[in-house]
Amino acid sequence: MEYQNIFKRYELKYLLSEEQLATVHAGISPYMQPDKFGKTSVRSLYFDTDTYRLVRRSIEHPVYKEKLRMRSYCRANGSTPVFVELKKKYQHVVYKRRVSLPFEEALSWVVGGASPSCESQITREIDYFIQYYQTLAPAALITYDREAFCCRKDRMTREALSLDADHSVRFTPERDKLQNAAYDEPPLSARSVGHSKDGTPFCQAGGSDLRITFDRNVLARSHDLTLAYEPYGTPILPEGESIMEIKTAGGMPLWLTRLLSENHIYKTTFSKYGTFYQTRLFPEWEEPLCG
Repeated sequence: MEYQNIFKRYELKYLLSEEQLATVHAGISPYMQPDKFGKTSVRSLYFDTDTYRLVRRSIEHPVYKEKLRMRSYCRANGSTPVFVELKKKYQHVVYKRRVSLPFEEALSWVVGGASPSCESQITREIDYFIQYYQTLAPAALITYDREAFCCRKDRMTREALSLDADHSVRFTPERDKLQNAAYDEPPLSARSVGHSKDGTPFCQAGGSDLRITFDRNVLARSHDLTLAYEPYGTPILPEGESIMEIKTAGGMPLWLTRLLSENHIYKTTFSKYGTFYQTRLFPEWEEPLCG
């Protein structure tokens, strides 16, 4: 199956109760439909240094952060295709590069430095990341059940601009200019995009790039760090809660902003790996968090 290997978009996160989840499901149904992947079981293996440098940096909420993970959508064996993903975030915008490799080859590459069979700009960027951090090793495995939705083709309509709290929209095209030369790509969208005070993007048109995912049964562990086992681990969300992510290259259409506002659903900052580190791994850390 063909897959997308370069992403540049906003990723907005929300924590939902069971009641809010049901409300959002009903509210998006006229506009969204299950995507081609439907319901999936996601396994994400996060790599970090021996001092947890990457996750410690991430939970400080810096302007720029990066991470490396390996992801599969089934129990992996030596030849199962998995994704090696390099993910960076700069000024609210997420940049993701990924490459698909057999599980055994991917693991040998990331932790052992063996060059992958395929070479590309993306593998060279990941190679640089691996060499820069030097002591990368599996640090946490996060698993969850995902339900994904994309725009319905029959409901593509242009939406009015959503206004900020002070009834103004600040257009900031300069924020879409990439600072890292290795990620020299076109702006996020040719459509007019404004940003609210918390960085939430709003656009004039709903756009076919809009995607919404719901993650439930989020489990994490710091042992048996392999994609070859079935999901199990410690829940990192309160019972009944789920994570909604809105992914868009341009912005949110007006119908979606209204749905969230009318039901008092607000954007939050949430990292699955970061939450696991702070609630489970950090209490076990016995040395000063420095360096």
